[in-house]
Amino acid sequence: MRFVVVVLGIAAAGMSTFLPAGLADAVAQDLGTDAGRIHLATVAYSVTYAVCVPFTPALGRRLSWHGVISIGAALLVVAGVLGALAPAYGAFVASRTIAAIGAATLVPVLLSTAAAARRPSTATGVAFAVLAAATSFTPDLARAFVSWLPWQLVLMGPALIGLAAAVVAFAVRGATTDRPDRPQPIRYLDTLAACGFWLLLTTISMASAYTVFGRSEELATHVGADVAGSAVFGAGGVAATLLVGLLLQNRRRHPERLLVGALAVLCLVFLGFVALTHVDGASATGVALLFGMWGAVTWSINPVIQRLLLRAAGSQGVVAVGLNAAALYAGIGAGTALGAVSPTIDAGLSIAVLLSALAALTVLIRSRVAQAP
Repeated sequence: MRFVVVVLGIAAAGMSTFLPAGLADAVAQDLGTDAGRIHLATVAYSVTYAVCVPFTPALGRRLSWHGVISIGAALLVVAGVLGALAPAYGAFVASRTIAAIGAATLVPVLLSTAAAARRPSTATGVAFAVLAAATSFTPDLARAFVSWLPWQLVLMGPALIGLAAAVVAFAVRGATTDRPDRPQPIRYLDTLAACGFWLLLTTISMASAYTVFGRSEELATHVGADVAGSAVFGAGGVAATLLVGLLLQNRRRHPERLLVGALAVLCLVFLGFVALTHVDGASATGVALLFGMWGAVTWSINPVIQRLLLRAAGSQGVVAVGLNAAALYAGIGAGTALGAVSPTIDAGLSIAVLLSALAALTVLIRSRVAQAP
């Protein structure tokens, strides 16, 4: 039952991220603004999330498990109501910042719950798979639902799921608190010193992956294929993240090698997109394969990094999870912003290639230095 709460809460947080992208045209029409400006709500969400999430683990030291979840769910409900009733563009963006605070409250405690499960790597893989699915499928689902429902009701989706998570949390016996009798103080600077490399890697890799994600449909058209890019991206992310979680459960696996390989493949995927722009009549199957590999590599990186983070953080694991969630959304926000300001798809792809190559090279050098006598 606890893991049901994890799945529901992470789904609500993940859906909140790119929900405005799927509702952009309808929201812009009602609020009298340009659809392109609605996409900036995603940047505002990501920045707010990245700023707030390192500090929300402190709530877990003072409140009960279901108390923290209730606060996060309540903030999602408030954000949904305010967004649905927003009279102007500024109010809509403000509602997204409240949603980000709610998600930032939920995610660290839920990921920490997954990491404390009987099979932590598998549970973490499932949690990140849910986050990948909720983040990636939301734009297409929102576009589908908004064709026969008012966008205000669609916007309430994460709030309703978050509310369901809180209800289930109160039904879980023995979930009154996760705190030890004498909770240890939270040491942010010590955790940053121990985990700083992996946090920076999270930011760079996610920035690379999301540089052109917000323009995935434009990218598919640019390479000459009619492919639902974000949906294929999400399917690849879900499948690969589940697989990596199972692989990590085997202690003989080397997380650093998985990281180097994944980042190298990510670089090759972006180079593949660049190559297809110079080919006449690109195969839809080939383009879909690249989108699937893109999503698979992007999201399979996260459970690997989280395992390395928890190993480095020791007793400050919950803080490391919160900082990693901040790094993840800082990367998504940075990548989305870079993609928005890139004059062409080719320019965005070039940035993505450089960032993914930099991340792969950095991990490779670090692993070689660590192995040196």
